Amino acid sequence: MQIEYNLKFNKMNYNIKKWYSYIFLILILGCAPNEFDFDVSQFIAKELKIEEATGLRFNDNSVYDGAQFNIKSDIEGKYTVEILDLTNSLVSRNTLKVLEGNNVYTIYTRVLETGDYTFRFLDEKGNEKESIKLFVK
Repeated sequence: MQIEYNLKFNKMNYNIKKWYSYIFLILILGCAPNEFDFDVSQFIAKELKIEEATGLRFNDNSVYDGAQFNIKSDIEGKYTVEILDLTNSLVSRNTLKVLEGNNVYTIYTRVLETGDYTFRFLDEKGNEKESIKLFVK
């Protein structure tokens, strides 16, 4: 009887120690100072690089599902991307948060039919910054 009681006690004691160590670890990590900065450097493929201060570049003249494009801006802000079909009817509108410098995004075109589309990029005031005609596969 005595041996069985000690085994139960040791098992319970081990579980309590395990929980205390988890709580202690969470407290240490939660109270750690955040005095360090990370520089985010985004890899930009050669075909997406823009040498000018601002611009727009797709990785190909044909856009496929999962294609990437780069918006390079000299100021931070929100851009609206409008996709227009051949009759200039609005097909899609999205808002992107653009940081200063290169901004690489992925475009998903599964819902678009194959054909020519105009991609318009508007600033926060609605002024057209860039416009490009592309073929969607």
